[in-house]
Amino acid sequence: MEKLILGELLEQFEQIRDVRVIIIQQIMKHIMRERAGETINRQQIKNVVEILIKLDYYKPHFEPELLKLTQQHYRAEAQQCADNFEICSYLNKTQQRINEEQERVQAYLERSTEPKIVSMLEKLFIDDYLQKILSEGFDYLVDNQKLENLKQLYTFFHKLGRIDFLKNTWQYYIKQKGSVIINAPDVAVEPIITFKRKLDEILKNCFDTNYALKSAMQYAFEDFVNIKTNKIAELTTKYFDNILQKAHKMSQSEAQLEQTLDDALAIFKFLSAKDIFEAFYTKRLMRRLLLRNVSSFDLEKKLVEKFKAGECFFEWLLMTTNDFCF
Repeated sequence: MEKLILGELLEQFEQIRDVRVIIIQQIMKHIMRERAGETINRQQIKNVVEILIKLDYYKPHFEPELLKLTQQHYRAEAQQCADNFEICSYLNKTQQRINEEQERVQAYLERSTEPKIVSMLEKLFIDDYLQKILSEGFDYLVDNQKLENLKQLYTFFHKLGRIDFLKNTWQYYIKQKGSVIINAPDVAVEPIITFKRKLDEILKNCFDTNYALKSAMQYAFEDFVNIKTNKIAELTTKYFDNILQKAHKMSQSEAQLEQTLDDALAIFKFLSAKDIFEAFYTKRLMRRLLLRNVSSFDLEKKLVEKFKAGECFFEWLLMTTNDFCF
């Protein structure tokens, strides 16, 4: 008799388990149909999911199956996207899929499932294709100022703890592009300043002024600027000289002129040949003062004060400038 009762209970349990499996499978089919672009009855799915949660079937039985199928589905999609790789569409697709899954969880799944799926997608689309993204897409994003995509890239790398990979690529990019500028036959300061402004914008607006990336940028600039340190020292003094002589003719406010000087000052700070710079700058300053070829003594003094703040051997320049301000 006991064996008979036990057998009946086991049979009932198997029937319940079979029903549970069927229900879970049906929900999965609907989810996969929705991922394929079909419209499903979300409220109906939500009602069933809520029953699974109340029966304590969601966590031990439903969610593992959901995560398993999700991984299979998006691993295949990530591979397909990588085979037809284009960096902007790839990053946009990744973000689109994450947004869709977050919205899906909010609509009818248990909230604690969301970070698991998001983390999975970040790994499948970004972490698994890290080198491809950086080697085949990074230069294009920076060259073309794709700020939104660069911001996406930084956010993904930051969440995954992969900033070091981004830092190395960023530093290498700056060295390579900077070397091209420095080795140009008609090398000038203006392209270096333009290049730095472009990178400053990316660092601030896309990379959250990340300390590691900011330091990498500084090291890269110091590296390529000093390929021709004496030449750049001379050209930078000429750049300053031109602005300080013609400031009164420029259609810029004093604040804008000061910012222009600050941009050039940033290049000066990268130079190792500051003694060479000092010699050139002193010669041009003396010429401007003696020939009364100074547009603004205020700008002259502000610039020398900025030099003095970083390099004490410019202190005498400030005194000299003050002597001529009569």
